[in-house]
This record gives sequence, structure tokens and C-alpha cells, in this order.
Amino acid sequence: MIVVYGTICLDRLRVVPSLPQQGSYVEIESERSALGGEAANTAAALASWGDEVTLVGNSLGVGAAAEETRVYLAECGLEGALIPQADHDGPYCDIYVTPDGERTMFGWGFDPMHERHGLSLLPTPRGAWLTADANHGSAAREAISRGRQAGMRLYTLDFVESQEPVGPDVIWQGSTAWIRTVGKPEKTKAWMKDFHGRHGCLMIMTEGEHGVWLMHKDGRLDRLPAFPAPSMVDATGAGDAFRAGMLHGLDAGWPLGECLAFASATGALACGRLGGAANAPSLAAIEGLVAANPWIAGQYREVKSAG
Repeated sequence: MIVVYGTICLDRLRVVPSLPQQGSYVEIESERSALGGEAANTAAALASWGDEVTLVGNSLGVGAAAEETRVYLAECGLEGALIPQADHDGPYCDIYVTPDGERTMFGWGFDPMHERHGLSLLPTPRGAWLTADANHGSAAREAISRGRQAGMRLYTLDFVESQEPVGPDVIWQGSTAWIRTVGKPEKTKAWMKDFHGRHGCLMIMTEGEHGVWLMHKDGRLDRLPAFPAPSMVDATGAGDAFRAGMLHGLDAGWPLGECLAFASATGALACGRLGGAANAPSLAAIEGLVAANPWIAGQYREVKSAG
């Protein structure tokens, strides 16, 4: 079983030829709405693969965005998500996607989420996986602490502050985008070494087309190549898809290298469609991308242990 705790929102995705300069105009080429949020993106992928998953999120409120979000949760097989009731409007994110697949985001209702969390609804079955993203602030950190006390297996996303409730019992995932070291390998290595020195956890740092950094519990550092994205449409939710791929393999008891290869291929394929939660890559597509790149897959197979 996998419990995914964290952010649920409505994404309003708009494809534009470029971002306008201040004071100018750009025509929107197409737009659509979809389920979004780190937790929802990860849980939707897991549900599409048949994993036993429970999504616990922030309140969605009572407005039009909230009702639309509930419809998309049901379409993704997540109608049983544990969500607290509230009388405010739900969070949403306006995402502008350019031809290079990059996205620029404007959000509403995210800052108050640390007060609108579903922490009281969190199930903590011993031995199950618990993953949380950092957007719920202190509530997200408390979720990890409760999971630890209950004997759950722990996986965090974007817990990048100097003081975090992570240790050797946690698998940690972040990205160079979050720590602002994209394309700066020496700064990335220095940041990971410092964080590992304080927490001692297994660290997975994603960097898009530049691949994956892996720091083992004993401090060994590996750098693994990225699987090629067959197409680049939208990078929204690629890290969430990577996390889903990791948890899918971990829950099945796969070796670490096999989990990482599956996750990396999942993240690459996730860039080929618009939006973070809908249309998750199929198991067959992921396995096909791994099989089509034997040299890259071999680099991941050489990762022998999490120790």
C-alpha cells in the first residue's frame, strides 16, 4: 500500500508560442483544465498502474474550481481521496507552456494550504509506504514524523530546508530546479554533500535531460543518464511521475537500480503530454522505453544497493 500525502489542485494549462514581454500580448493557442498538484499527479499515475494507493490532500473548498477538481479526481480513479471539508475556494494554478516544454506558473490559494491540510485524515498502516511533498509546510513535516512513529516506509519530495524530519530511514527526492543549481554540477554535488552530512539519507536528485544524481547512505555519489523523452510537450509533473515510478518499484520489492530506471523512463515519457496527472504513461510504454535504450538501462542496473 502507498499513502500519498500533499497537494491537490486544479491546473489550467495554456499553450502559448512564447511568453510576452511586460506590457505586450501573446495569443493563447490552446487551453485545457486538468487535475494537478504534486500528490495528485503521483497518486494518479500509481492508480493508473493498478497500485493500491490512498491520496490524502488539502481541502478543495466549494467554488467552481473545487467541483472541477473533484470531477478530475474521479476520472483518475481517485474519488476516494481523503480531503477535509471547507467553505473557501480551492487552489488552482494557471500554467503557461511554451514550445520548449517549459512552464511558467501562477497560483492562487497555495500559501494557506499549511492551514487547510488533511493531516487529521492521514492513515498510518505499519509497513506501508508514505510519501509527502513539502507544500503543506509544517503539516507535511508532521506527516512524515507520524509515519515514522507508526513504522511506515518513508519517501519525501522537495524537503530541501536545512532542518527536515529526514534521516537514514527516508528516501529523499529533490530536483536541481528547486535548489537552483541546474547545469551547475559542482554546486549540485556540494549541496548534496552538505545535506547528506546532516541527514544521512538516500538522496535522488533529478535534473531533467541532464539525468539523475544518486547519493547513497554511505556517501557514494553516482550520476545516471536520462532516458530520452520521445517528445517534449510539457514538463509539468515530470518529477511527480518520477516519484510514482520509484514507489511503484519499491512497493513491488524491485532492486534500487530497476526502480530508478523505471522512474527515469516514466519522467521522460511524462513530458510528452500536457498536464501532470492525466494520461500517465502506461506500463508497456515505460518498459518499452527502457528496453529501447539498453546502454542507459545498463547504467542503472549497475546501481547495486541503497546502502
